[in-house]
Amino acid sequence: MDCLNKSKDVIIIGSSKIAKIHYNYLSENKFKKFYFVGRTKSKINKFIKKYNIKYAYFRSKKSLSKNKKIISVCNNTDFHQDYLDYIPSSKHLIMVEKPLISIKVFRDIYKEKIIFYFKKFKKLIVIYPMIFLASSVVKYIKNKKINTFKIYYYTKGNNRYDDIYIDLLPHCLIFFRELCRLKNKNLGPLLKIKKKINKHNNNIELVFKNIKLYIYLKEKYKGKNSKFFFQIDKTKYYRVTKDINGEFKNFIKIKNKIFEIKNPMRQFFTNTFLNINKKIYFSRNKFFTLWLSNLTYKIFNS
Repeated sequence: MDCLNKSKDVIIIGSSKIAKIHYNYLSENKFKKFYFVGRTKSKINKFIKKYNIKYAYFRSKKSLSKNKKIISVCNNTDFHQDYLDYIPSSKHLIMVEKPLISIKVFRDIYKEKIIFYFKKFKKLIVIYPMIFLASSVVKYIKNKKINTFKIYYYTKGNNRYDDIYIDLLPHCLIFFRELCRLKNKNLGPLLKIKKKINKHNNNIELVFKNIKLYIYLKEKYKGKNSKFFFQIDKTKYYRVTKDINGEFKNFIKIKNKIFEIKNPMRQFFTNTFLNINKKIYFSRNKFFTLWLSNLTYKIFNS
Protein backbone atom coordinates (compact mmCIF):
# COMPACT_ATOMS: atom_id res chain seq x y z
CA MET A 1 0.00 0.00 0.00
CA ASP A 2 2.97 2.34 0.45
CA CYS A 3 3.18 2.75 -3.32
CA LEU A 4 -0.37 4.13 -3.25
CA ASN A 5 -0.26 6.54 -0.39
CA LYS A 6 2.63 6.80 2.05
CA SER A 7 0.60 8.72 4.60
CA LYS A 8 -2.25 6.15 4.54
CA ASP A 9 -4.70 9.03 4.18
CA VAL A 10 -7.82 9.11 2.03
CA ILE A 11 -10.49 11.71 1.20
CA ILE A 12 -14.12 10.62 1.00
CA ILE A 13 -16.56 12.99 -0.68
CA GLY A 14 -20.05 12.50 0.72
CA SER A 15 -21.72 11.54 3.99
CA SER A 16 -24.34 8.97 2.99
CA LYS A 17 -24.64 5.27 3.78
CA ILE A 18 -22.47 4.47 0.76
CA ALA A 19 -19.76 6.77 2.15
CA LYS A 20 -19.75 4.64 5.30
CA ILE A 21 -19.43 1.50 3.15
CA HIS A 22 -16.45 3.01 1.33
CA TYR A 23 -14.91 3.85 4.68
CA ASN A 24 -15.36 0.25 5.87
CA TYR A 25 -13.50 -1.30 2.92
CA LEU A 26 -10.81 1.36 2.82
CA SER A 27 -10.18 0.68 6.52
CA GLU A 28 -9.78 -3.00 5.71
CA ASN A 29 -7.11 -2.00 3.19
CA LYS A 30 -5.10 -0.33 5.96
CA PHE A 31 -5.94 3.30 5.39
CA LYS A 32 -5.78 5.01 8.76
CA LYS A 33 -6.77 8.67 8.44
CA PHE A 34 -9.95 9.87 6.73
CA TYR A 35 -10.96 13.33 5.57
CA PHE A 36 -14.64 13.77 4.72
CA VAL A 37 -15.72 16.49 2.32
CA GLY A 38 -19.32 17.70 2.35
CA ARG A 39 -21.50 20.77 2.07
CA THR A 40 -21.16 21.76 5.73
CA LYS A 41 -18.83 20.97 8.59
CA SER A 42 -21.76 20.29 10.91
CA LYS A 43 -23.19 17.63 8.58
CA ILE A 44 -19.83 15.86 8.31
CA ASN A 45 -19.26 15.96 12.07
CA LYS A 46 -22.74 14.52 12.61
CA PHE A 47 -21.93 11.72 10.15
CA ILE A 48 -18.60 10.95 11.87
CA LYS A 49 -20.27 10.90 15.28
CA LYS A 50 -23.19 8.74 14.10
CA TYR A 51 -20.88 5.97 12.89
CA ASN A 52 -18.20 6.53 15.55
CA ILE A 53 -15.46 6.85 12.91
CA LYS A 54 -12.03 7.27 14.46
CA TYR A 55 -9.29 9.41 12.96
CA ALA A 56 -11.82 11.18 10.74
CA TYR A 57 -11.93 14.90 10.05
CA PHE A 58 -13.83 17.49 8.05
CA ARG A 59 -12.10 18.97 5.02
CA SER A 60 -13.43 21.78 2.82
CA LYS A 61 -13.82 21.53 -0.93
CA LYS A 62 -11.05 24.11 -1.34
CA SER A 63 -8.52 21.68 0.10
CA LEU A 64 -8.98 19.46 -2.97
CA SER A 65 -7.32 22.06 -5.23
CA LYS A 66 -3.86 20.73 -4.33
CA ASN A 67 -4.83 17.14 -3.75
CA LYS A 68 -2.15 14.44 -3.43
CA LYS A 69 -4.29 11.75 -1.84
CA ILE A 70 -6.60 8.96 -2.92
CA ILE A 71 -10.15 10.25 -3.31
CA SER A 72 -13.40 8.32 -3.05
CA VAL A 73 -16.39 10.11 -4.61
CA CYS A 74 -19.77 8.95 -3.31
CA ASN A 75 -21.98 12.00 -3.16
CA ASN A 76 -25.17 12.37 -5.23
CA THR A 77 -24.57 11.33 -8.87
CA ASP A 78 -25.99 14.60 -10.22
CA PHE A 79 -23.12 16.43 -8.52
CA HIS A 80 -20.16 14.12 -9.20
CA GLN A 81 -18.93 16.55 -11.86
CA ASP A 82 -18.82 19.41 -9.35
CA TYR A 83 -15.88 17.65 -7.70
CA LEU A 84 -14.39 15.90 -10.74
CA ASP A 85 -14.10 19.29 -12.45
CA TYR A 86 -12.64 20.93 -9.34
CA ILE A 87 -10.04 18.29 -8.48
CA PRO A 88 -6.81 18.90 -10.46
CA SER A 89 -5.42 16.31 -12.86
CA SER A 90 -3.92 13.55 -10.81
CA LYS A 91 -2.01 10.28 -11.01
CA HIS A 92 -3.45 9.27 -7.66
CA LEU A 93 -6.38 6.90 -7.47
CA ILE A 94 -9.83 8.46 -7.94
CA MET A 95 -12.70 6.07 -7.12
CA VAL A 96 -16.25 7.06 -8.08
CA GLU A 97 -19.57 5.46 -7.23
CA LYS A 98 -21.59 4.32 -10.23
CA PRO A 99 -22.69 5.85 -12.49
CA LEU A 100 -19.71 8.11 -13.18
CA ILE A 101 -21.91 11.00 -14.33
CA SER A 102 -25.62 11.60 -14.80
CA ILE A 103 -27.09 10.99 -18.24
CA LYS A 104 -29.90 13.39 -17.28
CA VAL A 105 -27.44 16.19 -16.49
CA PHE A 106 -25.11 15.82 -19.48
CA ARG A 107 -27.48 14.34 -22.06
CA ASP A 108 -25.89 14.59 -25.54
CA ILE A 109 -22.36 15.34 -24.28
CA TYR A 110 -22.10 12.49 -21.75
CA LYS A 111 -19.64 10.51 -23.90
CA GLU A 112 -17.25 13.44 -24.30
CA LYS A 113 -17.34 14.08 -20.54
CA ILE A 114 -16.59 10.44 -19.70
CA ILE A 115 -13.61 10.38 -22.06
CA PHE A 116 -12.44 13.70 -20.62
CA TYR A 117 -12.48 12.41 -17.03
CA PHE A 118 -10.65 9.19 -17.85
CA LYS A 119 -8.00 11.28 -19.59
CA LYS A 120 -7.80 13.79 -16.75
CA PHE A 121 -7.35 11.13 -14.06
CA LYS A 122 -4.88 8.41 -15.04
CA LYS A 123 -6.18 6.09 -12.34
CA LEU A 124 -9.90 6.72 -12.43
CA ILE A 125 -12.04 3.74 -11.45
CA VAL A 126 -15.85 3.53 -11.32
CA ILE A 127 -17.00 1.07 -8.69
CA TYR A 128 -18.78 -1.94 -10.20
CA PRO A 129 -18.98 -4.69 -7.57
CA MET A 130 -21.52 -6.58 -9.71
CA ILE A 131 -18.62 -7.66 -11.93
CA PHE A 132 -17.41 -9.73 -9.01
CA LEU A 133 -20.86 -10.99 -8.10
CA ALA A 134 -21.08 -12.38 -11.64
CA SER A 135 -17.68 -14.07 -11.34
CA SER A 136 -18.70 -15.62 -7.99
CA VAL A 137 -22.02 -17.07 -9.14
CA VAL A 138 -21.14 -18.17 -12.69
CA LYS A 139 -20.05 -21.64 -11.58
CA TYR A 140 -23.53 -22.24 -10.16
CA ILE A 141 -25.28 -21.29 -13.41
CA LYS A 142 -26.03 -24.64 -15.05
CA ASN A 143 -28.12 -23.32 -17.95
CA LYS A 144 -26.55 -24.54 -21.18
CA LYS A 145 -28.31 -21.84 -23.17
CA ILE A 146 -29.49 -18.39 -22.14
CA ASN A 147 -32.51 -17.14 -24.04
CA THR A 148 -34.28 -15.02 -21.43
CA PHE A 149 -32.65 -13.13 -18.56
CA LYS A 150 -34.70 -11.40 -15.84
CA ILE A 151 -33.35 -9.24 -13.03
CA TYR A 152 -35.34 -8.08 -10.00
CA TYR A 153 -33.90 -5.33 -7.82
CA TYR A 154 -35.94 -3.88 -4.95
CA THR A 155 -34.46 -1.27 -2.62
CA LYS A 156 -35.62 0.95 0.22
CA GLY A 157 -34.43 4.08 -1.63
CA ASN A 158 -36.37 7.27 -2.28
CA ASN A 159 -35.85 7.74 -6.02
CA ARG A 160 -38.93 8.25 -8.18
CA TYR A 161 -39.85 7.76 -11.84
CA ASP A 162 -36.84 7.64 -14.21
CA ASP A 163 -34.43 8.50 -11.37
CA ILE A 164 -35.00 4.90 -10.24
CA TYR A 165 -33.42 3.28 -13.27
CA ILE A 166 -30.76 5.98 -13.61
CA ASP A 167 -29.61 4.92 -10.13
CA LEU A 168 -30.18 1.14 -10.23
CA LEU A 169 -29.50 0.17 -13.85
CA PRO A 170 -25.68 0.20 -13.44
CA HIS A 171 -25.95 -2.73 -10.99
CA CYS A 172 -28.25 -4.72 -13.25
CA LEU A 173 -26.66 -4.05 -16.64
CA ILE A 174 -23.07 -4.62 -15.53
CA PHE A 175 -24.07 -7.88 -13.82
CA PHE A 176 -25.99 -9.04 -16.89
CA ARG A 177 -23.22 -8.19 -19.32
CA GLU A 178 -20.44 -9.77 -17.26
CA LEU A 179 -22.37 -12.97 -16.57
CA CYS A 180 -23.21 -13.35 -20.27
CA ARG A 181 -19.53 -12.80 -21.12
CA LEU A 182 -18.45 -15.46 -18.64
CA LYS A 183 -21.01 -17.87 -20.13
CA ASN A 184 -19.80 -17.05 -23.64
CA LYS A 185 -23.20 -15.67 -24.57
CA ASN A 186 -23.02 -13.17 -27.42
CA LEU A 187 -25.72 -10.51 -26.99
CA GLY A 188 -25.86 -9.31 -30.56
CA PRO A 189 -27.20 -5.85 -31.48
CA LEU A 190 -29.96 -4.18 -29.47
CA LEU A 191 -33.22 -4.39 -31.44
CA LYS A 192 -35.91 -3.08 -29.10
CA ILE A 193 -36.39 -1.04 -25.93
CA LYS A 194 -39.64 -0.98 -24.01
CA LYS A 195 -40.14 0.64 -20.63
CA LYS A 196 -42.90 1.36 -18.14
CA ILE A 197 -42.04 4.08 -15.63
CA ASN A 198 -44.20 4.57 -12.53
CA LYS A 199 -43.59 6.59 -9.37
CA HIS A 200 -41.88 3.77 -7.44
CA ASN A 201 -41.57 1.01 -10.07
CA ASN A 202 -39.72 0.69 -13.37
CA ASN A 203 -40.08 -2.21 -15.82
CA ILE A 204 -37.62 -2.31 -18.70
CA GLU A 205 -37.44 -4.76 -21.60
CA LEU A 206 -34.33 -4.94 -23.78
CA VAL A 207 -34.41 -7.23 -26.79
CA PHE A 208 -30.99 -8.10 -28.17
CA LYS A 209 -30.61 -10.30 -31.24
CA ASN A 210 -29.59 -13.33 -29.16
CA ILE A 211 -31.23 -12.72 -25.78
CA LYS A 212 -34.10 -10.91 -24.07
CA LEU A 213 -33.46 -8.98 -20.86
CA TYR A 214 -36.22 -7.91 -18.47
CA ILE A 215 -35.41 -5.65 -15.52
CA TYR A 216 -37.85 -5.01 -12.67
CA LEU A 217 -36.92 -2.17 -10.31
CA LYS A 218 -38.69 -1.00 -7.19
CA GLU A 219 -37.97 1.73 -4.64
CA LYS A 220 -39.50 2.17 -1.17
CA TYR A 221 -39.50 -1.62 -0.87
CA LYS A 222 -41.34 -2.71 2.29
CA GLY A 223 -39.23 -5.79 2.97
CA LYS A 224 -36.67 -5.97 5.76
CA ASN A 225 -33.71 -5.58 3.39
CA SER A 226 -33.12 -4.70 -0.24
CA LYS A 227 -33.66 -7.64 -2.58
CA PHE A 228 -31.73 -8.77 -5.66
CA PHE A 229 -32.44 -11.93 -7.61
CA PHE A 230 -32.38 -13.04 -11.22
CA GLN A 231 -33.90 -15.66 -13.48
CA ILE A 232 -32.27 -17.36 -16.45
CA ASP A 233 -34.97 -18.98 -18.54
CA LYS A 234 -36.91 -20.95 -15.89
CA THR A 235 -34.31 -21.09 -13.10
CA LYS A 236 -34.28 -18.46 -10.33
CA TYR A 237 -31.14 -17.44 -8.42
CA TYR A 238 -31.39 -15.42 -5.22
CA ARG A 239 -28.63 -13.30 -3.75
CA VAL A 240 -28.86 -13.57 0.05
CA THR A 241 -26.97 -11.41 2.55
CA LYS A 242 -26.64 -12.12 6.26
CA ASP A 243 -24.95 -10.43 9.21
CA ILE A 244 -23.19 -13.27 11.00
CA ASN A 245 -21.40 -12.28 14.21
CA GLY A 246 -20.94 -8.75 12.89
CA GLU A 247 -19.56 -9.88 9.52
CA PHE A 248 -21.49 -9.29 6.30
CA LYS A 249 -21.80 -12.62 4.45
CA ASN A 250 -23.06 -13.22 0.89
CA PHE A 251 -24.80 -16.31 -0.48
CA ILE A 252 -26.45 -17.53 -3.67
CA LYS A 253 -29.63 -19.56 -3.25
CA ILE A 254 -30.79 -21.95 -5.98
CA LYS A 255 -34.00 -23.88 -5.27
CA ASN A 256 -33.39 -25.35 -1.81
CA LYS A 257 -29.60 -25.12 -1.88
CA ILE A 258 -27.54 -22.18 -0.62
CA PHE A 259 -23.84 -21.51 -1.27
CA GLU A 260 -21.59 -18.91 0.32
CA ILE A 261 -19.90 -16.53 -2.12
CA LYS A 262 -17.36 -13.76 -1.72
CA ASN A 263 -18.41 -10.22 -0.83
CA PRO A 264 -18.38 -8.40 -4.21
CA MET A 265 -17.77 -4.93 -2.75
CA ARG A 266 -14.80 -6.18 -0.76
CA GLN A 267 -13.48 -7.92 -3.87
CA PHE A 268 -13.72 -4.73 -5.89
CA PHE A 269 -11.70 -2.66 -3.42
CA THR A 270 -9.09 -5.38 -2.89
CA ASN A 271 -8.76 -6.04 -6.60
CA THR A 272 -8.37 -2.34 -7.37
CA PHE A 273 -5.40 -2.02 -5.02
CA LEU A 274 -3.84 -5.21 -6.38
CA ASN A 275 -4.09 -3.85 -9.94
CA ILE A 276 -3.25 -0.23 -9.19
CA ASN A 277 -0.33 -0.18 -11.63
CA LYS A 278 -1.99 -2.09 -14.49
CA LYS A 279 -3.29 0.16 -17.27
CA ILE A 280 -5.52 -2.59 -18.63
CA TYR A 281 -7.49 -2.64 -15.36
CA PHE A 282 -8.46 1.00 -15.80
CA SER A 283 -9.00 0.79 -19.56
CA ARG A 284 -11.42 -2.11 -19.04
CA ASN A 285 -13.30 -0.01 -16.49
CA LYS A 286 -13.50 2.81 -19.06
CA PHE A 287 -14.95 0.37 -21.60
CA PHE A 288 -17.60 -0.78 -19.09
CA THR A 289 -18.46 2.83 -18.27
CA LEU A 290 -18.95 3.85 -21.90
CA TRP A 291 -20.99 0.72 -22.69
CA LEU A 292 -23.19 1.27 -19.65
CA SER A 293 -23.68 4.98 -20.36
CA ASN A 294 -24.47 4.39 -24.04
CA LEU A 295 -27.16 1.85 -23.19
CA THR A 296 -28.60 3.98 -20.37
CA TYR A 297 -28.73 6.96 -22.72
CA LYS A 298 -30.67 4.91 -25.30
CA ILE A 299 -33.13 3.80 -22.62
CA PHE A 300 -33.49 7.35 -21.32
CA ASN A 301 -34.35 8.63 -24.79
CA SER A 302 -36.57 5.73 -25.88
